[in-house]
Amino acid sequence: MSSKKRFCIDESTESKILQKANHLGRLTNLYAKEVDRAENADIYEAVKDVKRLTINQLAEILSSQVEKVGYNGFKLGDPEIGKDVIVTFSCLNAKAERKEYDSKTELKKLMQKELTSTNW
Repeated sequence: MSSKKRFCIDESTESKILQKANHLGRLTNLYAKEVDRAENADIYEAVKDVKRLTINQLAEILSSQVEKVGYNGFKLGDPEIGKDVIVTFSCLNAKAERKEYDSKTELKKLMQKELTSTNW
């Protein structure tokens, strides 16, 4: 056997080798995804539990909660869709004795509490 034949491969053998290499690459990616899922199972489970609210559902939830703590006239503005979705809102402070800083702080805490388990 000549040394050229011993070290050269024909096209069909080359094709088989490339197919097997591609197959191994896909298997490696699949295994990496499974390892990631196993290592981060708690995160994947937590994501399943997140409530996915529409803007209408968001408005209903926030409106009822805001009214309970002494605000009225809650309205959401038009959503601005870019990299993130930004929705402005407005409401009126029904308690005259509440200062502006306290009002803003109370609203911020209320919204963070209500939206913690949601996609907002």
